[in-house]
Amino acid sequence: MKIILQEDLSHLGKAGDVVDVRRGYARNFLIPRGLADEANPKNIKMVAHQKAILTAKIEKERKRLEDQLTRLSSVSVTFRKQAGEHGKLFGSVTVAEIAKALQDQGHRIDRRSVRLERPIKSVGTHLTSVRLGTGVYATVSVLVEGQGPPVQEVFEPTDTVKSESNPG
Repeated sequence: MKIILQEDLSHLGKAGDVVDVRRGYARNFLIPRGLADEANPKNIKMVAHQKAILTAKIEKERKRLEDQLTRLSSVSVTFRKQAGEHGKLFGSVTVAEIAKALQDQGHRIDRRSVRLERPIKSVGTHLTSVRLGTGVYATVSVLVEGQGPPVQEVFEPTDTVKSESNPG
């Protein structure tokens, strides 16, 4: 018996596929559970129409992601943070800060889509990836500039103590 699968089944095929199975398996298991429908001309035509609509949606989404990918690939965000003598930051640049900076530049980015391999804790240029869709990642450059070491108070004692040395 020919049936149209409504869901992906690992042992039969993907949703929308027309497959041939035994009549009892189709009538007693697949059709009652909504996993398949009988493959008659009406159902086949309906599935073809649904596939065409789905293909158009996927193509539209792919173009949108490509446009967003090209726009984000040329983007760079800059942060000015307090840093020590050797370029080590007092704190770090967070995912939320990167997402906010991208949003300020007009990109619709959620903080959960920004990926960092490890926290940014040093001055310099770092690369981060931004998840745009399923399997689509854009690389964004993050420039961290140090504002110099913080001003430290120098302690100068008011009383000077002379050390006595024993002449020897």
